[in-house]
Amino acid sequence: MNRNGELCCQHVRWGWSPVWSMGTRPPLTHLPLEIVMRSKVFDRMRSTGRAVVAMDGWFDFSLDNTSSGAGRFTYKRPRGGDPTYLAALAQVSESPSGCNGLVLVTYGGGGASGPLQLLALDRDSAMRWLDPSLDWQQALELASRNSDADQTFETVAVRQRFNVRR
Repeated sequence: MNRNGELCCQHVRWGWSPVWSMGTRPPLTHLPLEIVMRSKVFDRMRSTGRAVVAMDGWFDFSLDNTSSGAGRFTYKRPRGGDPTYLAALAQVSESPSGCNGLVLVTYGGGGASGPLQLLALDRDSAMRWLDPSLDWQQALELASRNSDADQTFETVAVRQRFNVRR
């Protein structure tokens, strides 16, 4: 996180509960980039709560294109072995609060733009994401620059298949 111009590391639980949804909904784990950057609801978090999560890979789940309801896990990791940073927003209070938490930022999804994806960034883009002055157009540029998942990440299939119960 960027605190008063200084980068800091902070322990935060995954999942964020806005004060207006406490007790009525489970914590949010993902938020679309467009909503994060354009909604007034996120003004404060956008300016003081930008965060990145350093990681070397993540598991993803997708349903098969059959009516069986089966799905599979895959593991995505950077091709070059360099660390990757997931864009996030975090609310961290001086005194512990039920609202404190971290939510990952996604982009894409719907129609021809393909599935919803985590906003995974290289080091330079992660530093840019942490800049509180980053605006909507610049955020779109970051997403498009880092969106070529086929070139940047390799997908490793996980052997076990899972049936999803609805």
